Amino acid sequence: MALIFVGDFDGATLEASLAGHFLIEKPGSPTPQLVFDLPPPRKGNLETMTLTDPEMTETIVTLHFRMDKKPKQNLAGLRNRLIHTLILRMIKSRLKDEETNPEISLSKTSAKITRNGVSSQFFAMSASAKRREDTEKTLEELLASRQGFNREEIAFAKEAFSSAVRYRLQEKDRLESKNFVKIIP
Repeated sequence: MALIFVGDFDGATLEASLAGHFLIEKPGSPTPQLVFDLPPPRKGNLETMTLTDPEMTETIVTLHFRMDKKPKQNLAGLRNRLIHTLILRMIKSRLKDEETNPEISLSKTSAKITRNGVSSQFFAMSASAKRREDTEKTLEELLASRQGFNREEIAFAKEAFSSAVRYRLQEKDRLESKNFVKIIP
């Protein structure tokens, strides 16, 4: 927290009087950090939730697919993160292409990997329905966009990823190290 005072006053006296109001004593023992995790997934488990709000101006369909636990920080984990990154690029590209198709009900699409809890992560994708009555069609189209990838999509995703890595290597002296290190989400 920061306090900013402007005016004609004695700074030392003001600081001393404020210290008494904002003094927080150090706890005797460290406060344990809360750890949140979700229960393990059950095979074939499907949960649905419908949220409505009369003030909402659009219908949004969001799907969360539970993934295996968070990848390990080893070579196998790196390989899994790379695969997930390529899949994510292909899904995002496919969804953006579908947004421009007038026969498709998807708009404002997104896809990402989210982490909820210590060891759980989800592949999430969402889209707004172009018309309220197209909610079911939007759901079907989102589900269909996950089905298989062709060779061209895979080649494009690989090249896009390689290009991003090459760019970061070329710009490594101008990028903050935290951005350089995190090539794969």
